[in-house]
Amino acid sequence: MDISLKERRELENYADDFHIAEIAEVQSPSTTVEIIKGLKLHEGFICTSEGCSHLCTTLKSMKQHCWSEHGWTLSKGVCHIYKH
Repeated sequence: MDISLKERRELENYADDFHIAEIAEVQSPSTTVEIIKGLKLHEGFICTSEGCSHLCTTLKSMKQHCWSEHGWTLSKGVCHIYKH
């Protein structure tokens, strides 16, 4: 699909008005949410540390979350995650 230069510039200008939220600004829903038609469903991991429900699609990214946000180290045992 070809998009003209004019259309690309219009899309760029439109996108410039969006505010990209920082991860800390985004809250995960506390209840089950229906699947939104057209969006791809990803399996992943949820952090089960108290007060945290951070979601990641890979174990590597979840471990990084546990290290940076909860001070997790191998000597502390298994980090608190649940495969979802």
